[in-house]
Amino acid sequence: MYKWNPVFNLVMEIKEEYKKTFDELDTYHFETWLTKLNNKKYNDIFECLQINQDNEFILIRYGLAEMQEGMWIDENSIYRECRSIVIDLKNEEIVLSPFRKFFNLNEVNENKLEKVIEKFNSAKVVEVANKLDGSMQNARWYKGKVFMAGSMALNQKESWRLQDGYSMLTDNYLKMLKENQNYTFIFEYISLKDAHVVLYKKEDEGLYLIGMRNTLTGEQVSYSKVIEIAKKYNVKVVSLENKNIDTLLDEMKKFKSYEKEGWVLNLDGHYIKIKCDDYVYIHRLLDKVSSVNVVIQSIAEEKFDDLLSKIPDKYKKRVNKIAKLIFDYLRKTKQQIKEYYNEAPKDSRKDFMIWVDQNVPHELKHYVRCEYLGKEYHLIKKMNGGYKKLSEMGIQDDYSALFANVGEENE
Repeated sequence: MYKWNPVFNLVMEIKEEYKKTFDELDTYHFETWLTKLNNKKYNDIFECLQINQDNEFILIRYGLAEMQEGMWIDENSIYRECRSIVIDLKNEEIVLSPFRKFFNLNEVNENKLEKVIEKFNSAKVVEVANKLDGSMQNARWYKGKVFMAGSMALNQKESWRLQDGYSMLTDNYLKMLKENQNYTFIFEYISLKDAHVVLYKKEDEGLYLIGMRNTLTGEQVSYSKVIEIAKKYNVKVVSLENKNIDTLLDEMKKFKSYEKEGWVLNLDGHYIKIKCDDYVYIHRLLDKVSSVNVVIQSIAEEKFDDLLSKIPDKYKKRVNKIAKLIFDYLRKTKQQIKEYYNEAPKDSRKDFMIWVDQNVPHELKHYVRCEYLGKEYHLIKKMNGGYKKLSEMGIQDDYSALFANVGEENE
């Protein structure tokens, strides 16, 4: 039924391999399957992915810090379908199938400006949607009730954003989900409690329908059809703008980041993000000290790909040098967390917590506990909303040494 989705196919292959190898299915804990199988092919693929599990449900998402280069180069990469897909391991079904990963203008080869202009002018379907600046949440009516997930959250008890999202599902939303059970409904969660960059007002809060995807076939619904469905059920929805490509390229230079994030183009089913430049923000990259802070923030907020697509070529060496140090820190730290987690006893919560207290370094205890509890955590974002400095990651912050031999022009 779900053969269109390579992630589902791989997960089912792993399940069958586990049953075949150990003669029984003694657990539905997916990472136990991976650990006990210790298959290089599976380990290599999932090394780059983040997994959250709640009972027999797993959510799989790429992590930009761990991601292999192939996702950007290979248009058929399995990782492009790892955008918070949720799979029911017990019943062998896809529960939620959000958007396939799509990229910024000039971020990947198929999105180079000249190709986008040509496609824009020749496509039969051209839609320009306002890009909302919130958090993605996905919902579907599954086995007699609403099933909802965030980008990494599966259990609303462990995510206040997801809990808030559930509270926004009024009767008209529920009716829409119930009457269209084969579809994953993709929402942008807008809340002043979860403010990003664009400044919204109290009346702007809510769940905005930004997409629909047939879970059985993988077919994505056009924006026009999404808006038609939203109007039928009277739910908040993304808006379309009547603009040509020249207007977009001009306006992307004018809007400030707090005014507008950008647009998403649908050109015959090929989706492209166009983000506003905000020269005030980009200008900070010209200063060596500020550039470090900008890169740290963009990685922490998982928007480094957006940033890189905007940087003038002559500054990319510097930015990539900073980013590599941070990505290396994230990979190393996550590997340590995973090793401690795998080693810890999991028969009971009490035993696990005692073992962590006695065996895990102080700076990693919180993260290992979060792994066990399935809670979201951030390695470079602080609780107060700030970000770790390079020195707090064990990286030198001697800028003259840091940028030695970068070879930028005009500096």
